Amino acid sequence: MMTREEYILQKQEIDEQMKQTRTAEKKETAAVNDDYELRLRDLGDAYRKQRQALFEERDAKRLEIEGRYKDERRALWVKDCELVSQWRLQLNKEGGAL
Repeated sequence: MMTREEYILQKQEIDEQMKQTRTAEKKETAAVNDDYELRLRDLGDAYRKQRQALFEERDAKRLEIEGRYKDERRALWVKDCELVSQWRLQLNKEGGAL
């Protein structure tokens, strides 16, 4: 047979253990949350760095393409200038012969 005092002591002990489990759970959950927050922050930083590197790579390729076509247009412009000069020279010669 259990006395009232024994019952109260056991009940208090169980209540204290319940309180300790809640406290321990909160601490463990907070530690897990902190760990994952740090990992997510690191992943975010890595993502931003990779994203920036991709943008820089893209910009470099765009500049290379732009430069290549600019050079091509310059060469065509030089040919055009030479053609126009030849044409004008020919016209001047034909005009002088008339």
